[in-house]
Amino acid sequence: MNIIDVKNISKSYTKNKQITNVINNVSLKIKKSMIVVVLGESGSGKTTFINMLSGIITPSSGEIIVDKVRIDNLTEIEVMKFRRENLSFVFQNPNLISFLNVYQNIKMGSYLSNNPLNINEIIKLTNLDNLKYKYPKSLSGGERQRVAIARAIVKNPKILFLDEPTGSLDKYSTEKILELLNEINKKYQTTIILITHNEKIKDIADMIIVLNHGKIVEKIVNKNKKYLILRK
Repeated sequence: MNIIDVKNISKSYTKNKQITNVINNVSLKIKKSMIVVVLGESGSGKTTFINMLSGIITPSSGEIIVDKVRIDNLTEIEVMKFRRENLSFVFQNPNLISFLNVYQNIKMGSYLSNNPLNINEIIKLTNLDNLKYKYPKSLSGGERQRVAIARAIVKNPKILFLDEPTGSLDKYSTEKILELLNEINKKYQTTIILITHNEKIKDIADMIIVLNHGKIVEKIVNKNKKYLILRK
């Protein structure tokens, strides 16, 4: 079953009477429970693309159907409600609340859901048991990103979007984040869509999308999906 069905979407901006096309007539189907990695150089349209898939911005033309709902036709209030109930987001900057400890930061995610997962279960899954009473300033970059992922997944989202979640991490921390995403995908059947410029990350994907100048130039079904060992 397709959880996302994108039909001929484009996105353009006009400034000083000049039109800039960011996404050009893209169509794509994503099956439920897939891990999808979106690759592309800076300026290829990766962030704009997933921002449209997640309802953060509206396409200039085309249709976006997410979990049987055409989100590009929703009002601003309707799309905010849809995102809150169905989607979660993780960015390169974890954006943790500095005066809340790890447990409290994760708990903030559960407040956004009508059907949250068990917080202690998520803390165990993300290997944060020994850190749950520590504050963000005392955590490493990889630990802070694991907290951000825990906060996102405790909502029990149908789709988890990640925008360069390992962009500022070392190889070891990147590996741990990717292993965690694999575990989340297997345990909760969460559809995961991750954008990156790091081609090595594609090995964890069920499907790899390559964007260039706002177009999908390659779509690969990965038949040899595996855990990524970056340290070797």
